[in-house]
Amino acid sequence: MYEHMVRVPLMIRIPKGLGGQTKDSQALTTGADIAPTILDIAGCTVPECDGKSLKLEVLGRSALQREFAVSQYYSKQKWVNPIRTIRSQNWKYNLYQGFGDELYDLRNDPEELENLAQDSGYADMKASLADEFEQWIQTNTDPFFTLHPTDRQGHPLNQETGE
Repeated sequence: MYEHMVRVPLMIRIPKGLGGQTKDSQALTTGADIAPTILDIAGCTVPECDGKSLKLEVLGRSALQREFAVSQYYSKQKWVNPIRTIRSQNWKYNLYQGFGDELYDLRNDPEELENLAQDSGYADMKASLADEFEQWIQTNTDPFFTLHPTDRQGHPLNQETGE
């Protein structure tokens, strides 16, 4: 769940005749924002959904207000490795089902080399992100806490030994 794997650039081009301009943004966006953005730019009604329209952000009229974005990973072929990440503008908290957690200060450690999850000096930040994450899990009925990691053949792993 490192930044270079999950942080995908998003480019949207709106013709100048529709108010388009060149703008660089560091807003936290997700793939779920694309459909509401297209609908909004086209003048259609945007139904209630998980995404947010980026129209005003793209046109430079208003900044997207999102406190955090969540990333999910589940499996690769038969191998199951449930992971969830909650990322704010400057912090990232990764939770691995059965294998602990990670906390990174992205402003001071953009390469995510120093895991601060067990550092007592960052306990409040970790707790804050963990609380936001748990609320997101409940709101979205994410089955994360019921998932179990497996080995590459699909056999359950012993979470004590990793075997």
